[in-house]
Amino acid sequence: MMMPDHSCRPAYHRSIALLGKALHHVYRGYVFDNSGAEPELIAERTPQGTVELRSRTIPQWFADAVWNQSTSDKICSLSNHS
Repeated sequence: MMMPDHSCRPAYHRSIALLGKALHHVYRGYVFDNSGAEPELIAERTPQGTVELRSRTIPQWFADAVWNQSTSDKICSLSNHS
C-alpha cells in the first residue's frame, strides 16, 4: 500500500533533518541519492569516525542536512571520487 504524497513529505523532512546526527552514531554508514536513474553513493561514514564524500556532486539536501550543519572537521572531501 502506497502512502499519499502529503503523508510522506513531513516524514521525509524529519528523516533528512536527523541524518547528520545519525551518521555520527554509527560505526559505518552509507548515504545514497536515489533521485536519478541509478542510486549514487554520496558519502560514507568510516570506522575512523569521518564522513567522506564519494561523489563529485553533492545534492542540496545532503549539504543542508550534513555538510552545512557540521561543526566538526570530521567531514572530508576525497580527491579520488568514483
